[in-house]
Amino acid sequence: MGGLRELHLGFVDLSGQGGEWCTALARYTPNLRVLSMPYSELTGPICGSIAGLQSLSVIDLQHNHLTGPFPEFFVELSSLSVLQLSYNDLHGWVPPSIFQHKRLVTIDLHQIPGLSGTLPNFSADSNLENLLVGNTNFSGSIPSSISNLKSLKKLGLGAQGFVGDLPSSISELKFLSSLQVSGLEVVGSMPPWITNLTSLEVLELSLCGLHGPVPSSICELSKLRILSLYSCNFSGKIPPCIFNLTQLDTLLLHSNNFSGEVELNSLWKLPNYLT
Repeated sequence: MGGLRELHLGFVDLSGQGGEWCTALARYTPNLRVLSMPYSELTGPICGSIAGLQSLSVIDLQHNHLTGPFPEFFVELSSLSVLQLSYNDLHGWVPPSIFQHKRLVTIDLHQIPGLSGTLPNFSADSNLENLLVGNTNFSGSIPSSISNLKSLKKLGLGAQGFVGDLPSSISELKFLSSLQVSGLEVVGSMPPWITNLTSLEVLELSLCGLHGPVPSSICELSKLRILSLYSCNFSGKIPPCIFNLTQLDTLLLHSNNFSGEVELNSLWKLPNYLT
């Protein structure tokens, strides 16, 4: 199979293979470009011999049982554009340089609690469209240079180790459709610049130190499907105009300090309301 370019084995039970899948691929498919094996019950570490597959552009190994440290050699795969490792049991430090990879469009590390790291300064020549590190052990501040990611569509920073203010430069990400942030040391009030993100469909600010009222200007985000503002310190009245967001199907506002009354029949205004 030396000429194989793409391997798609999603939802195939390979639980009995141990680490053999990894060494076999490195040995017998030297020209592989697409490695897609999600939901395949894979176990063991990602072996270092995968570094020899220099043509790899897509690595999709999400929803498996992979263990061991984050493979630093991913940084050296010059053609890599998609890296999806979410929902695995990897651990250790993620080198910040992986986020500065010139060709990466998607880096998805969410739901890997054993991974830690920090975000680097981002350069203007980045091609990132999806940056997801939610439910990891990432920490530190969110760099203002994140505004250099002009093509960014999904930004998932739901790691409780993040600290400081949300940089207002996020408002420059005009194509952003999903923004998820948490962190007990992420402080301040609801930033007014959020309403500049007119493409937002998902807004989640949870498990954080944000406080104060939720401004009624949030209702200007008319494309919102999911609005999650829970387990923070928001207070005051819930803006009634939220119930006029016709695309909304999920609304989570629990575990805050809201006051006042909400008429239950307001929910009837939400034609897609499910949660």
